[in-house]
Amino acid sequence: MAQKKKPVYKKFAGVITVIDQDVIKYDDELLLIYHTDKNLMKVFESGLLFPGLFKYPGVTYQKKDALNDVLHNFTVESCSWINSKSGKVRLFKLVLLQKTGNQSSEYYVELYNPKGTSKGDFNNFIKGAQLKSIKRGRTLG
Repeated sequence: MAQKKKPVYKKFAGVITVIDQDVIKYDDELLLIYHTDKNLMKVFESGLLFPGLFKYPGVTYQKKDALNDVLHNFTVESCSWINSKSGKVRLFKLVLLQKTGNQSSEYYVELYNPKGTSKGDFNNFIKGAQLKSIKRGRTLG
């Protein structure tokens, strides 16, 4: 029996612009993230995570301005980090509040850095990290 091939997740290949502490622009798409962990923002700023990875029902897309920017708006309700003893793997769970405000979705994310260490700085971890998996969990509320 053939083994199921794991997806390969690449970093966002376009232009990433940090507009302010809550807004990141990916080419012509705006991502608004409120109430989040500074380390998680670094993951989004680095392009490891970006709007195209999050597919969930009820998201609303709006024309933002004359340039036809698309607005993705969600709140990171919680972010729990689990680090491996070796420091090569960082796992975390996000709970994203959808734009409609009446449902949340869990996402489980695994980042891997072959040069990561248990005492390593998070900024250094992100520089060499890869997204190994992202899985949608339960829909809440």
